[in-house]
Amino acid sequence: MENRKLSALVLFICGLATCRQLVCWAQATASGFSLEQVMSSPFPTNLVSAQQSGRIAWQFTTKGEHNVWVADAPNFEAHQVTHYTGDDGLPLAAFGQYTMLQLVGWPSETALCVSRLIFAGVFERHPGLKLVLAHGGGTLAMLAGRIDLAYEASTYEANPDCRKHISRPPSSYLNQIFFDTVVAHPAALRYLIDLVGHQQILFGSDFPFEIGDPLGGKALPAIAALPENVAADILYNNAAAILGMARRGEP
Repeated sequence: MENRKLSALVLFICGLATCRQLVCWAQATASGFSLEQVMSSPFPTNLVSAQQSGRIAWQFTTKGEHNVWVADAPNFEAHQVTHYTGDDGLPLAAFGQYTMLQLVGWPSETALCVSRLIFAGVFERHPGLKLVLAHGGGTLAMLAGRIDLAYEASTYEANPDCRKHISRPPSSYLNQIFFDTVVAHPAALRYLIDLVGHQQILFGSDFPFEIGDPLGGKALPAIAALPENVAADILYNNAAAILGMARRGEP
């Protein structure tokens, strides 16, 4: 029953927030915060990360500046910190040019957040959790083998935390996650299908953003080249199954 409630709640939030907000909301609840604490704290709809026990962070945009507020337990008094900083605490200039924040920063942030969820055992404890990742999961799919290396390492680079909460290689949990088709390249979509199976892929557009696939011009031709049943699942049936709706053609 607990897993069913969590699944329904996550799907609801997925429709209102970005992937980064969603996966890190899950981090907050996994860290022991109740739903009431999360939703009643400052800036709840902009929640993007929960870095450690006792803290919840929110990101919001002001005049093009990306900022983070952190609320500390138990009183959740908020204070501002800077998002995307180097070891010296200064903003990383690399993200401020060539649209690197949108092109590289956000997809990498998705991979970071979901990898933490995997290693923290969230998907092991909640096998019914249905998480839908934007932008094809960012860089996560290409890191599938690399995150397994941390689980397999047994000598000088071994980290016991990478086995502490999971019972199998981290990449094996990817087939519990759903990915949209906003990868902007047919070869990338084919790789994603090959990695997790077409049943885990949902058509997406990232509408209305230009750096996305707002009219489906990138994904739809690639989907059309797939077998008819596979294309139908990606375009409709997989999303219908998640939402508890009838598959196309069913009563």
